[in-house]
Amino acid sequence: MLEQFNDEHVDPHLIAAFRHGAPGVRMWAAFMLGRSRNKQAIPDLIKCLYGDEEYVRVNSIIALGMIEDPTTKKYIQKFRDDPSAIFDMLLKWR
Repeated sequence: MLEQFNDEHVDPHLIAAFRHGAPGVRMWAAFMLGRSRNKQAIPDLIKCLYGDEEYVRVNSIIALGMIEDPTTKKYIQKFRDDPSAIFDMLLKWR
């Protein structure tokens, strides 16, 4: 549903939700920021890679991959050794 709106109208709200929302909200906000390829979200997405919320971390990695900024590759690569099964599955899929 969010795809029907222009990114410049939606993304500020997604970034706010990503920064201050509940874990489920943050998880989906990360994914949608990746879909919009919003490079302004990169610093926030990187910060979440080291948080305790596994699904927020996973969607942050997915979002960084969708944004396709070469500066984020090193962060994505760090998770190849993550013991979490979901990261193992995600990295094999990608």
